[in-house]
Amino acid sequence: MNNIQKVDNLFNEAKELFNSKNFAGAKEKLNLILSIDPQFVLAHSHLGVIEFKNKEYQDAIHHCDTAIDLDPLCAHAYYIKALICEETGEVPIAVKNINKAIKINSRDASFYLLRCKINMSQSEFNSAQNDMLKAIESNNLYGGFSDYDIILQSLRTMETLIENEQFDQSKKVISMLIEWYPQYNDTYNFNKLYSLSSEENTSEILYKIKDLFNKKMKVPTPDTSNRDKLLLKEILININKR
Repeated sequence: MNNIQKVDNLFNEAKELFNSKNFAGAKEKLNLILSIDPQFVLAHSHLGVIEFKNKEYQDAIHHCDTAIDLDPLCAHAYYIKALICEETGEVPIAVKNINKAIKINSRDASFYLLRCKINMSQSEFNSAQNDMLKAIESNNLYGGFSDYDIILQSLRTMETLIENEQFDQSKKVISMLIEWYPQYNDTYNFNKLYSLSSEENTSEILYKIKDLFNKKMKVPTPDTSNRDKLLLKEILININKR
């Protein structure tokens, strides 16, 4: 077996360990890969993820920077750097890195969700709402998150907007959910949340949102036929032309 085959096999093993959350085992395999091929970009970027999860931020930044040096289009390396900087309070650097990630790959919902979170922390509510829309569009068109995850993140965004008395913006978020996820309206009662989104109902709607967070709800699987995906793509194109 030559080194290329050996590295490929090791990386497949590392991915299996990573996906099963055996990060220690994955890290061992990834380091073994780098001992054979120090320029294996995906080993560096995956180590960055594991080290971020372990709060080994300096090591994570080192592996992300190495991945970027080897491949300037490694979007997830920029994303991990943005996560670290957001968590350590280095907001301008986080913004710079997440913007680079999005410029390279505009299809990843996780990138928009992180930038939405950053914008919310800086009270940039219009920008946050736009990023939430892009996250929902990306998720519907390209996948990456379950609908359940996207809905919960949207509700968290709505909760923060209401706590900051941004009721018009909160209505925009819930309107997006009504438009994009009508199949979940019975489960989450989006229309009721929309009607309650006003100053006089602040306590009631915050209670209802928190109640949704506490429920382990099973949501139906949406129709993801080709026809629907083409329709969603057409909607996205039209929105971008506005």
